[in-house]
Amino acid sequence: MIVTEKIKITSKELFQIYITSYFKRRWWMVLWIWVTIAILLFRESNATFDYFIIAALIAIQLVIAYQFWGNAKSTDIQEKFYEIDPDKTVIIAQNGTTTSIENSLFISVLKVRSYYLLYTTKVEFIVLPISSFKNLEDRTWFENNVIAKIKK
Repeated sequence: MIVTEKIKITSKELFQIYITSYFKRRWWMVLWIWVTIAILLFRESNATFDYFIIAALIAIQLVIAYQFWGNAKSTDIQEKFYEIDPDKTVIIAQNGTTTSIENSLFISVLKVRSYYLLYTTKVEFIVLPISSFKNLEDRTWFENNVIAKIKK
């Protein structure tokens, strides 16, 4: 079993994690939207409807970013640490609440910059900063005993 250092993620960091995770999972949709916008902008004959579609496609991107920003700002982010063993991960928050998750419930893992995102559903994940491990041996143990067992 390993115990991580105490961590506290800022709302700005959480927003960046949300956006990066979204782009990694949905890059094809974002690319499709911007290719469509480019095609509509560079056509020889542009109708008013083309500009309406362009505005709608840009608005969709802005609404998604705004939703992520709102979620990051409204989330009660507390200082916490993790106790991780081969069977379960226990999250212990600053206020004393604990959450225990069986490691078999993690459906995927995504490494985003300096974080591991441990997904419990297609959209819900636990953020585990790489810097929260006390030493390289703890991180290696985590990668070999937890991440290696998660279906990819």
